[in-house]
Amino acid sequence: MNFELFKIHLQRPGSFYDATHVILEDQQGTRSEPIPLSPINISNISLLIQIPLEMYQLNFRRVVDPNGWAERRIFVIYETDCDESLEAVKVKMNDLMKIQHTTLVEYIGFAIQDSHNSSFNRRLIEIGVLMKDYEHDIQLKCLSSPTTSPAKWLPLAEFVFLNKLQTDEILVYASLMLEALSFLHNHTPPIVLGGLRSESVMVAPHSPMLKIHTIFSTYMSMTSWRKSWLGSDYMHPDLIELLWNRVALNGDPLTHTGKDFDFDLLDHCHADIWSLGCMVLDIVTQLNLRHVDKNGILLDKFLSPDDFCKAMINGGSPYIPGGTHPVIRQLCERCFERDVEYRLSSHELLKFLRIEIKNRVKGQGAERPIPYFKYKSAVEDENENEDEPSRGEYYQKAYLSWTSLIGSGGFADVYSIKITNNNDPSAITFKYGKDLLALKVLRNSRLDNDKWVVLRSLDHSNIVKYIAFGQLPVSPNALLPSLNPQTAILMEYYAGGNLNTYSSNEDHTEGELMRMLQQVADGLQYLHGYGRIVSKTPLFHGNLKGENIFLTADQKHCKIGDLENHHLLVHEKTITGGFRANQGTLRHMSPEMLQYTFGDDSSSATGIGRASDIWSFGCTVLELFDKGKVEYRTVDGTVIPLECPAPAQQHSTDVVHPDKQFAKFVAHGAYPDLSTPGAQRMSVAFRCIVERCFSRTATARPSSAELYEAITTMLTDKTNSQ
Repeated sequence: MNFELFKIHLQRPGSFYDATHVILEDQQGTRSEPIPLSPINISNISLLIQIPLEMYQLNFRRVVDPNGWAERRIFVIYETDCDESLEAVKVKMNDLMKIQHTTLVEYIGFAIQDSHNSSFNRRLIEIGVLMKDYEHDIQLKCLSSPTTSPAKWLPLAEFVFLNKLQTDEILVYASLMLEALSFLHNHTPPIVLGGLRSESVMVAPHSPMLKIHTIFSTYMSMTSWRKSWLGSDYMHPDLIELLWNRVALNGDPLTHTGKDFDFDLLDHCHADIWSLGCMVLDIVTQLNLRHVDKNGILLDKFLSPDDFCKAMINGGSPYIPGGTHPVIRQLCERCFERDVEYRLSSHELLKFLRIEIKNRVKGQGAERPIPYFKYKSAVEDENENEDEPSRGEYYQKAYLSWTSLIGSGGFADVYSIKITNNNDPSAITFKYGKDLLALKVLRNSRLDNDKWVVLRSLDHSNIVKYIAFGQLPVSPNALLPSLNPQTAILMEYYAGGNLNTYSSNEDHTEGELMRMLQQVADGLQYLHGYGRIVSKTPLFHGNLKGENIFLTADQKHCKIGDLENHHLLVHEKTITGGFRANQGTLRHMSPEMLQYTFGDDSSSATGIGRASDIWSFGCTVLELFDKGKVEYRTVDGTVIPLECPAPAQQHSTDVVHPDKQFAKFVAHGAYPDLSTPGAQRMSVAFRCIVERCFSRTATARPSSAELYEAITTMLTDKTNSQ
């Protein structure tokens, strides 16, 4: 590659900040005339270059070459910490100037000296860097505040927030970033950015062009950025753990030299690829990047940096939303691959992406394998060894046609599907023909056989019908079979939505809502009496709410669903070992469930059980009458906002998690609000029943059988009085 590297001489001795002119010297020793440095008024200097926190006294000047010395330039001056000699830094700067690629910011020359600043108690150096001015080059400007004007470059984060990109556009930008990574990773020695993120990339507004700005700070082995990146949504768990261990060992990563960290980074090209996957998901979700833990459970947005780091180190990963285009999904899955054996290099990923882009231009995009659901033909006897199939048992394959994504939760995605090979009379699915079914795909978790035995045996008109459970060797939108097939559960599909949307979309009379609640109470009493029905352990739901109660197409019959996380009861005591924190829905959780999830009481007696479902039933009643909302008041009558506040503690930077704050309100007596306009539509008799559901003493709440009987009686009386 041909390039021209200049030495920089500044006129007026002393600090670079006092310089008024710059003299450029080429490799043959020829010098330019003194060129004026014009100050630039920049309202947002971070758009020019990703500036690490340790760069002090940042200053920008425009260099206008009057004598034909190439294009216009930008001269950036700053101070930084340095624990190396000036000669060593000059060698690195000289090497940096030679690293040139169309997707990287082009550096042209530099100057360096010890700082004249005596206000710091550590050694600083001044660096002046001459870089290309892209405003003059292509009539686009990256120095001003973000704007949608055609004359402005935008950070990738800003660009995707303002523009919903289509699949082809996403693939083009991903390939451009991979070009840069492939170039850097194949450098000798490899250059690993480590801190790549959407704010690090500048995008031309009406042309598929971008520039990556992080290479300067990374290549120069800046130290302070390490701590600032810790806990970053874009950072590979290996780097998080590396920094985490160093902080734990020394209290501050700054105690290690940049040279030490360079050595560590050389083997972490995969960290840049992980960051690239996160940036692609940023584009897909328009900056709504989320993460899941090792069990596939969505991490809370309010999670502390420490807890986030722990979750990532322990197997967490970015969440790829359901419905993501198959090529993009496969790209991201490869980016997030932890197994060294299956990792692809940036060059291999770029090759894959280029082929796909080429085929899409020709209308020959990669063909997807036919997805299928693999399940057992019979339910195992719970006494049998799981590794030994029952006599006559064999695996069935149901080939699937994906219809749509119908729901996403903290643990799974639910799709409506059709079975395309439903022609075997012996198959469990045969009777459903080509009817729509629901397939729940669990994220990185498994369903124990004993739970499936319970689910498969449930048989009630107001309980979702579970058909089969198994694995997805070829998952939704996949281009290749999965290395780790996901667990999936096949259920009947109910096209009428759920009780939450039913109550939110239109006004319903008390009688209509009570008829729905009568069915819910009937299903609930079936679950609570399950042990007596089938001579096995009783169970309770644990997350009863309108969104988990589904309606048939005519919206006349409802079914309690989301029972995969049900809880068993042994000798009338709850087994809470399987109850995961935040598993319930906050405003439907009983005081004892909130205490167990957010409290500090470590006693084994939780009080959680079937009575907890009764509290949730009362909340579901309010949800129906208040059009999808469940409001709470504190003991002094203050309404608790639906977005519970998260106040900082006085004289502290700690912030109370909103969920924990809500749990504290309830622990101190806050209660579901029965004075709302919606709740006032209830008859006095029915309101009394609901009030009993909210008893602080669990044993004082009515049973599900009592609820069903009371509602049935009231409905009968209404009918007779008409």
